[in-house]
Amino acid sequence: MSRAAHLDKHFIGFESVNPDNRRELGGKSKGMATGAGEAIRLIRETGVGVVGLFVMGFDHDTPETFQTMWDFIRSSELDSISITVLTPFPGTPFREVVESEGRLLDMPWKYYDTAHVTYVPKNFTVEEMRSSYDWLCRKTYSPAQIAQRGLRSLWRYPLSQAGKKLFGSFSTDYGYRRTYAYRNA
Repeated sequence: MSRAAHLDKHFIGFESVNPDNRRELGGKSKGMATGAGEAIRLIRETGVGVVGLFVMGFDHDTPETFQTMWDFIRSSELDSISITVLTPFPGTPFREVVESEGRLLDMPWKYYDTAHVTYVPKNFTVEEMRSSYDWLCRKTYSPAQIAQRGLRSLWRYPLSQAGKKLFGSFSTDYGYRRTYAYRNA
């Protein structure tokens, strides 16, 4: 059905690899991410790519969660990846929690871009969160990783689609890399 609709990619919100975070998020997964690899494989069999969307900084995250995330990213062989920082936007339940717990940082609105830490995480310092996020983004969006994800398209998809998939993977990851670089400008 996806191919018939001319979809090029599915953007899937995995959100977190931490089962405690996933349990709190609710939804159909109920904390289980065990079928992610199989789901990715089945989607790819239709000729549609998979972009994994991840959010870092949930209350159950620790500095070790970033290594676990990196391991998942590498083993899942996603076509592209988006990694953001949990952001307490006004009007959200998360905002209410961090405000009531005194964890909201006094930051200008321009930093509410899902790439900056705007609250005090529960299990590590703001600086640890920033450096862990930087580490994960440097690994994920390195030119070598972007090239590797793009070049997989040459053997993963039929030759008639490979060029389009290669360009799609590269341009999506390059866009995320630029967003990350802008954060550090």
